[in-house]
Amino acid sequence: MQSLTSVDFSYNNLSGLVPGTGQFSYFNYTSFLGNPDLCGPYLGACKDGVVNGANQSHHDKGHLSSTVKLLLVIGLLACSIVFAIAAIFKARSLKKASEARAWKLTSFQRLDFTADDVLDSLKEDNIIGKGGAGIVYKGAMPNGELVAVKRLPVMSRGSSHDHGFNAEIQTLGRIRHRHIVRLLGFCSNHETNLLVYEYMPNGSL
Repeated sequence: MQSLTSVDFSYNNLSGLVPGTGQFSYFNYTSFLGNPDLCGPYLGACKDGVVNGANQSHHDKGHLSSTVKLLLVIGLLACSIVFAIAAIFKARSLKKASEARAWKLTSFQRLDFTADDVLDSLKEDNIIGKGGAGIVYKGAMPNGELVAVKRLPVMSRGSSHDHGFNAEIQTLGRIRHRHIVRLLGFCSNHETNLLVYEYMPNGSL
């Protein structure tokens, strides 16, 4: 307010330094009566505790506020990093679990059933044999065909598929002989394999 030449701040319990520059140079001491804690060029020397204490308090508050803001930013950043790492590990875990549960059916001839149909036969009531090589289940497919499903032992965690085993299974799948039970196909995931044979009534697989 460049046109302001007089003002009355008296008796307002104000404190601190009144500058003597700018528009304040037009005011006299009567404008600040009743404010003993004010000081300045025409109000008398400032007390050390008044000016320095006020400045120090303001400085401390500003410093404290900056420190709190910095800590908050660092805390939020750390939380974001932790959540991001946790989300990555969770996604990888879900992906591995999904891959482990995903079954693939490999057939050696035309089959009228799916991997899900084979899995449906893995019930306690359908067990027809047990041995060191696995458990054998009798399964009825949707088209009425009976099969024998041999569930091989679960592979150890972290182990990969045995490519030699796959090669042998592929060979057995091509064999046709009257003394050998036909291997119709096999289901596999990242944990175990299911061998699907033709069912032989009144006999031993």
